[in-house]
Amino acid sequence: MQSGIDQATKAAEASIRAKHAQQGSSGSSAEVQDLQAAKDRAQTAGADIGLKLLQQGQTEIASGINAESLASQIYQTIQAQALQEDQALARQSQASVPRWLAGHRAAVGRRSN
Repeated sequence: MQSGIDQATKAAEASIRAKHAQQGSSGSSAEVQDLQAAKDRAQTAGADIGLKLLQQGQTEIASGINAESLASQIYQTIQAQALQEDQALARQSQASVPRWLAGHRAAVGRRSN
C-alpha cells in the first residue's frame, strides 16, 4: 500500500516539476508549495486508506464474532434437542421394561409347567 502511495507521490512531484520548468518557475515558492501539497495529499490518502482498512477489519471481526455466537446458539439448540430426545427415549425404555419382564416371566412360567 505504501509503495503505491510513494509511486503516485513521485509521479505527482515529477509532473509539478515539469510544469514549473515549462513555465520557467523552477525553484519558486509556488513550486515548493505545489510539491508540499502533493506530499500532504499523499499523506492524507495514506491515512484514509489505513482508516478504511481498519474499519473493514473491525467489520470482519464483528462478523466473525456474530457468526461464532450464532454457531454457539445453534450448537446449544441441537444439544438441548438431543437431550430431550434422549430423556424421552429413556422414559419409554423405563416404561417398557416392566412390561417386558412381565411377559418374560409369563413365558418362563409356561415353559416350566
